[in-house]
Amino acid sequence: MKFLYILIIILCTTSVSSIYSQDSNNYFVFTFYVTQNKGEHKTSKYYWIIEKDSLFNTSKQLSPLYIEDFSASDIVDCQNKEETSPFVVFKGEKFDFSKKYLEMQKSLPKIIELNRRKVFTINKKFVGGYKEKIRVYITLVNGVFCNSKMNVETAQMINFYGNVYLPIKNITSASFSDFEKLNLYNIQSKINLSIVNNIPWK
Repeated sequence: MKFLYILIIILCTTSVSSIYSQDSNNYFVFTFYVTQNKGEHKTSKYYWIIEKDSLFNTSKQLSPLYIEDFSASDIVDCQNKEETSPFVVFKGEKFDFSKKYLEMQKSLPKIIELNRRKVFTINKKFVGGYKEKIRVYITLVNGVFCNSKMNVETAQMINFYGNVYLPIKNITSASFSDFEKLNLYNIQSKINLSIVNNIPWK
């Protein structure tokens, strides 16, 4: 009986571990700096992400990357491929992040910024003297991310119904020696600038 109890514990532990075990992969992170000469927020920053091997796959598109503004409960839901609700807090959500995770979360923007390459800049002019500049950078990182869909209520708020990504662990900069070989036209075709301003990612 004791042996059976121990066996059940081992099987349950193995099952739970398999849910949360994820492999590191290479990702391209796109950073959008949107600068406006008028309005409350003069400069905004947005992150989008795609697997490296999917960059030139016409059926794959960029997805938003959240580095903050989500709960520990969102991470669990994301890893389990359940709907998440970043930037919206529901009753009962937990924020018990580990110290190691908070350190990774704090260092990730620095990793992205220090290893970025500029893709292009777009300048827009509108009637009434309104101007907008969009600078786009690309960074290659390696690490563990999860992705899942947002719940319907959250998706309706920002009019986006695709998957979002959250960082999990072991995220570092990756070698980007072949940047010059990337086809700029193909990169630009992945970027839908029309929705950048409508989504509150930081």
